[in-house]
Amino acid sequence: MGGWDYITDCFTYYNFIYMITLKTDIQNLTRKEMKALNESLVEACALYMGKKKGVKVRMIGRGNKYYGQYDYEGNIIKIWKKSCSGMLGYVRTFIHEYAHAKQKGLAKNYTAYHFKYGYWNNPYEVDARKKEGEYRSPIWKEVKKLYKQKLDI
Repeated sequence: MGGWDYITDCFTYYNFIYMITLKTDIQNLTRKEMKALNESLVEACALYMGKKKGVKVRMIGRGNKYYGQYDYEGNIIKIWKKSCSGMLGYVRTFIHEYAHAKQKGLAKNYTAYHFKYGYWNNPYEVDARKKEGEYRSPIWKEVKKLYKQKLDI
């Protein structure tokens, strides 16, 4: 029995633990891994979409009809973990809500636009969905690097 086989197996296992893909089920991530994921998402979004000072992330475990929500009064991105259990849905929701965090005039105009245009045609929602598609790929690449760094001790 060679010692190198054991070292190689441990290295492979260690790297596999911290590997995430867009098919990863976030329900299976530990608290530590979710914290690293959210921190990585905030940093990657700030890099590509611009910084939002003091933004916080709150995950809500119970199901809801919503995927996410930006609370502009508390500067909090809220994500319902059970609503978007896949990594792809979680990342898209996070980018969408971060886009809301960066939007000017959201607190003042969102409700009026909602009544005037409805949810799907609300200019703030249209813009956030556009940013989901525009930034998903570069943000995801950055998140994978940051996530691994945060979990490497």
